[in-house]
Amino acid sequence: AGCSAIEGEARDARERALTIATKKTAAIALAAAPVLASTLLARYFLLPFESGDWTSSISPWLEFISRNGGFAALKYEFSDHNVPYLYLLATASWFDAIPHLIKGKGISMVFDYVMAFFVYRIVRLKYAGGGGGGKWSRSWPGW
Repeated sequence: AGCSAIEGEARDARERALTIATKKTAAIALAAAPVLASTLLARYFLLPFESGDWTSSISPWLEFISRNGGFAALKYEFSDHNVPYLYLLATASWFDAIPHLIKGKGISMVFDYVMAFFVYRIVRLKYAGGGGGGKWSRSWPGW
């Protein structure tokens, strides 16, 4: 009888911890939703803007890659950017129906959100004691 009481207490403790973790996850999602929405809205309205970086570098590179066979263009020295980014541009060149500006900005936008997610994870790990603590804050892919 003593073991079942201890097991019941352990089960209750796990359920309480899960409830706390679920509530914290919901609070974070609720706080993040308006921020995410505002960043998506800003990107949508700024999509037509062509920066100096776009006109002097990325657009000519994407044009060169498109005109020279996608990945086959990477044998030439036409860019001073890192190779993984050029692979992404070469992959984007496959989609002829999408304007170059959207392809170029789309790559950056996706990785902005990927980077933001990992910054969140790092900060959460660093300050685990105050924001969830213990196993729940360090679990992957848990929040």
